[in-house]
Amino acid sequence: MDVGTLSLHRFNGTERFSIASAELFLLKGGDDSACSLLFEFEAADTPLATLPDTESLRAVPNGEFSVEVVSLDKDDLVGRAFSIPEGDIGGGGLARIYYVAHDAVRDWTLRVLERDGSQFRVSIEGFCTDVNYYDGSKSDARLVLDAWFALRPSQSSG
Repeated sequence: MDVGTLSLHRFNGTERFSIASAELFLLKGGDDSACSLLFEFEAADTPLATLPDTESLRAVPNGEFSVEVVSLDKDDLVGRAFSIPEGDIGGGGLARIYYVAHDAVRDWTLRVLERDGSQFRVSIEGFCTDVNYYDGSKSDARLVLDAWFALRPSQSSG
C-alpha cells in the first residue's frame, strides 16, 4: 500500500515527498491528563520534486501532530476533524515539522478520511515558516500531507 505524500507549497514552487512511514499512536492520559492521538511521519530519502534553493540540502522531512481526545475509540475516528490554530503552546509541541530545523505548524487541520483495518488515511493541512528562510523573510509555506497512518499499540503518556 502506498503510504502517501507531503507537499510543501512555497513562495517559489512546490516540493513533494513520498512518505516512507506514518504511524498513529493512541496515548492514554495519566490521572490528570487527557488522552491524545499522536500522528508521526517521515518522508523517503529521495524527494519527488524539489526546488533549486533547497536541492543541495537533501532534506528528509518528518513531523508529528498531536490532538487531545476524550476517548481512544479507534472505531470512532473516521470522519473526525481537528483544527488547531497553534503549533506549539508553551513548548508542548502540538505540531511540528523538521526539514533542516524544527518548526511549528500553525493553523492546521487534521481530518481522518477513511480506514482500512489498522490503517487510517489522514489529511493534514497547515502553515510553517518557509523551510529555507527561517528568518521569516519569505511567505509561509503551506504544508499538505495525505497519508495512511498505521495504528500502533496504545501507550501511556503519563
